[in-house]
Amino acid sequence: MWKIIIIIQLAIQLLHLLQYKNIKPVAQTQTISLVEDSSVSIQLTGSDSEGYDLSYGRSNVKNGTLTGFLPNVIYTPDSNFFGADSFKFVTNDGFINSDSATISILVNAVNDEPILSLSDMDTLSLTQKQPEAFIFPIQLYQKWHYHINNYKRY
Repeated sequence: MWKIIIIIQLAIQLLHLLQYKNIKPVAQTQTISLVEDSSVSIQLTGSDSEGYDLSYGRSNVKNGTLTGFLPNVIYTPDSNFFGADSFKFVTNDGFINSDSATISILVNAVNDEPILSLSDMDTLSLTQKQPEAFIFPIQLYQKWHYHINNYKRY
């Protein structure tokens, strides 16, 4: 008799599972900002209304790298990159993926110092990253030693 009761209970549970419709989990969008030539830790977040444990999947960024183990990643922009970057990710509750969410990243520019170099032929060249005009009073002491004072924009 007890075998019949167990079989009936299992059949009821099976019917319940067959009628059950899983609700897909939710991946949460984030906006992150950092300064050029630095890194930022990002924790991907999501939720599941049924309380299932979540796993994560992600795309790559275009202007940097993502390292670490999901759901915790570290974003490092390419050297001297500033501007917008992003990547998408999904969560999965073991049954179905969430809709994708976007992590938007704003890399703020820093005012990089200009690069001054003196070649073997005593040719002085100045390289700056932003195309603006500046006046640079320069004092040269010896070959390969220089000093820039009070540069001014004009």
